[in-house]
Amino acid sequence: MLWINFKNKIRPILEKMKADQGIQDYEFVKIANAPKATLKAQIRIVPIEAVEDFEIDVTLEDSLDGVVIGETDAK
Repeated sequence: MLWINFKNKIRPILEKMKADQGIQDYEFVKIANAPKATLKAQIRIVPIEAVEDFEIDVTLEDSLDGVVIGETDAK
């Protein structure tokens, strides 16, 4: 269930990036051999243009209290 909820939160942001022509495509890959009670995954992102620096932070929290979803400029 955590995996489904995670993808449902991240997918709209990535779809917006595709629509705004920031990225060409993306793929979620869940790593099956992770220990019990551990979510291990990769998000593969294909940029449209060459990217020198790409920084993404993902935070797992107990609730959404105080969490702000937004975009920041990469260096």
